[in-house]
Amino acid sequence: MYQIEAPTTPELRDEAMQDGEVRRLVLLDGVSVERAVQIVNARWAKAEANAQAAAAAHAAELAAIEAVADQPITEETAAKLAKVAARKLGNKKNRAAIEHAFTDPKAFQQFVNPQVRDRAIAAMSEGTALEILRVI
Repeated sequence: MYQIEAPTTPELRDEAMQDGEVRRLVLLDGVSVERAVQIVNARWAKAEANAQAAAAAHAAELAAIEAVADQPITEETAAKLAKVAARKLGNKKNRAAIEHAFTDPKAFQQFVNPQVRDRAIAAMSEGTALEILRVI
């Protein structure tokens, strides 16, 4: 965890002032070095907590996808995937992200082809469909 030591001595005060964010708070906002260190430490703690929460949410999402990986696709997911695919496959960035979700290049080509897309969607698993929806 990023933490700036409380400036209890002149040396620590000078060291704290070396941090750009502390210096900006002191010089531009007119707060004391001690208060600036508290603000910066609180910001870093909040950012780290948010990053941990996002990582936990991502892990839970991947676990949910893994749990349904072998199940057949549901009608609701198939309809949602068909709608999203029709809208987003024109964008090269989205197309590359979708292609990455497929393990079989032939299945991806069928998914991209609007004439056989419904059959390709019906053939995929719920986990693959959720992975595609997650990346786009």
